[in-house]
Amino acid sequence: MRLILALMLAFPAALQAGQACPIGGGVVLAAPLESCEETPLRRMSSAPANGCSAPRIAQCRGNFLPLYKDFSDSELALVRQYMQMESFESAVDSSPYFLAYNIERFLGGDQNLPFQLLLEGLWYDAPQSFSDPVYMDDFFFEAASAINRAAPVELASLHAIIAFAYTQVDDRISARAHLEKSVDLGLATVFLTGYQLAIEECIEDPASRFCDPETLSPGKG
Repeated sequence: MRLILALMLAFPAALQAGQACPIGGGVVLAAPLESCEETPLRRMSSAPANGCSAPRIAQCRGNFLPLYKDFSDSELALVRQYMQMESFESAVDSSPYFLAYNIERFLGGDQNLPFQLLLEGLWYDAPQSFSDPVYMDDFFFEAASAINRAAPVELASLHAIIAFAYTQVDDRISARAHLEKSVDLGLATVFLTGYQLAIEECIEDPASRFCDPETLSPGKG
């Protein structure tokens, strides 16, 4: 599970609160500074259990532009165009990860980044992300593409992560199907085996503590 769980977005390194937004000239509202230490522990959402739970994407005051990467000049021109569209306006109250996802889909850049954005949204903005049906529909859409691109060594972990996500939308048939694929791949580790057993318990008992995204998963990553 190391490769998938090592995904971390390359947020603009020099971003500071009070800095001018690249579009609109408003002030940047920097993401909360948290001490995100390395840890082998994971939550059921697959997030590192490192004490970091707030959204890690800075946004511009006023227009809500999520600054999830350093945009090139050509990308900024496209982002300006996208921000005039209904799809942007209708999503400004959603998770900043969902806004970033929609922008990246419009830009058509790195094919891995849309799934990466949505996955980190489940990690660092879990309440808003898991409860948003549109967010979750897009997550499952991107997850299917991620499965097709994943290296064989990553598939067991990826299917397990998707299985847990399906428990959060009360689709236990899909959850079990992905869990069975994860187990059948046979790439057992201490963490993955414990994670699979916890997901199995959640599928069988929706009241299980392992259905809570914030619960620590058995084992270590």
